Amino acid sequence: MKVVIWGAGSGCKKALSVCKALKWEIVAIIDSDPQKKGKSIEEMVIQDTAMLKHIDKDTYIIIANTCSEVYYLAQKYTSLIIDWNTLSILYNGAARNPNYETRDLQEENIKNCKLLKDRKALLTKLSEHYQRKVTFAEVGVAFGDFSKEIIKRCTLDKFYLIDAWEGQRYSEGLKAVKDSFQNEINDGLVEIRRGFSNVILEKFDNASIDIAYIDTSHTYETTWEELLICRSKVKQDGFICGHDYTRYNSYSRTDYGVYDAVNRFCVEYDYEICYLTMERDGLHSFAIKKII
Repeated sequence: MKVVIWGAGSGCKKALSVCKALKWEIVAIIDSDPQKKGKSIEEMVIQDTAMLKHIDKDTYIIIANTCSEVYYLAQKYTSLIIDWNTLSILYNGAARNPNYETRDLQEENIKNCKLLKDRKALLTKLSEHYQRKVTFAEVGVAFGDFSKEIIKRCTLDKFYLIDAWEGQRYSEGLKAVKDSFQNEINDGLVEIRRGFSNVILEKFDNASIDIAYIDTSHTYETTWEELLICRSKVKQDGFICGHDYTRYNSYSRTDYGVYDAVNRFCVEYDYEICYLTMERDGLHSFAIKKII
């Protein structure tokens, strides 16, 4: 079966996995975001949606994102559409076979863990712990909503906002962040570093960050890489924190790898979970620290 994958974001990986598992032929990967045109995913160049005018009548379109508008646009070209919900079912059935290592937490990894109401309470606890100015790196900023809470609740010496700000969903995020924190940027408190998390984090000096908060793609591979980099960039007594400590987002019906990546990291590198938040939506935040 021939397919076109519509969406070059995180959902594209799910679509690619399904295609590989079911041996479907991928004709093209397309995206309506002009910033993605010409870039590559697994050696396939991302094309503009205009190419849909030339697909064969028996070619399916896979909607690799949760945007309902994309589904309606796809109907203009064909009735052979695999929507996001169907893709998720296919992924969970035919393609979901994690090829990564998982580890069970040990008693030493959780014996001092404290539960908190939400991630706002987490910021308050971290601030109380230090009782001094800290260097804070937020990895995955989007529109800066949580950044505002960090500034409000933490005593900051330096605040780094790290994000690629790519894709149609987040393309306006950078402008919103600059507008929101213009005064702090001018004062030198806030510094924006645009780019992919692994690339930007590697540029920090070792042991230069007190607190890192990760909220990016939520895949196992990316989270694992971010944790490994933060291990050297965050101070020995610092905290590595993050959002979406779960295996599944029931709202977007998306599998997450944060839970497994964090647990494995804690076990293999002797970290303990100090705080865990208990939001109703199940998208918890964590704060881990090296066992000394």
